[in-house]
Amino acid sequence: MIAITFISENASWFYTVLLVALVILFAFWLRAHRSRKQALFGLELEVALHRQRRVMRLMALVVVLAAAVFVVDNLVWPTMPPARSPAPGATVDFFATPPPTFTNVTPTAAPTVTATLAVETPVPAGVATTPGEPVQTQETLTATEMITPTAAPSAPAAIGTICLITSPTDGATVSGSVTFVGSADADNFRFYKLEAFGPQTGSTWASLLADVVYTPVRDNVLGQVSFDGWSPGGYSVRVVIVDETSNEVDSCYRSISISAP
Repeated sequence: MIAITFISENASWFYTVLLVALVILFAFWLRAHRSRKQALFGLELEVALHRQRRVMRLMALVVVLAAAVFVVDNLVWPTMPPARSPAPGATVDFFATPPPTFTNVTPTAAPTVTATLAVETPVPAGVATTPGEPVQTQETLTATEMITPTAAPSAPAAIGTICLITSPTDGATVSGSVTFVGSADADNFRFYKLEAFGPQTGSTWASLLADVVYTPVRDNVLGQVSFDGWSPGGYSVRVVIVDETSNEVDSCYRSISISAP
């Protein structure tokens, strides 16, 4: 499993090395071919022929290796289930090119206000009233507003999805090594990624971990990051959950402030 993953992730490098090897072997084959054509004695001809055949065998081996890389990368790897790796340590890739930005904003409806108007009619002293009969006097109105806010519930994420950052708290000031705690899980979970946006990231979302995390987390460590050497200021940190169809199904955010050392 590890070997297949390594070959698939570095297929382009394998192709490049094998192509260079094939070009070099072809140059040796041409040299052996010329030596064979120019051979005057039987021994020289036999040596040149032996070298030419040996180079041809090596070229065939290079072609077979290239074919094997192609099969692993295009036929074997896509059919394998997603790998499961342990939660990351403190390794940080500050300037890694992040995946396309995914913004998941939960709409919140404005509160509904219900106003009830109470009318009080004072009765002057000495004026008799009959139950059920309106009072014939000058009216003074006093209005009391009774406001009951009712906010519409937030739109839910995908069924079975949980995305939450519980530590550090929102707006916390941090420095040095920081442990992010929370939950990242979903139906058909494949991986999650921990990213930051702020003065250090050059106007883009940058990965805080060396790689995406293939293990779902519930109320546990999402990742440990060292902010040593980061530019101070306000940052937004997010967790993005991706399912097995490569869709970003949920995300959650936390605002922090990095202090100067």
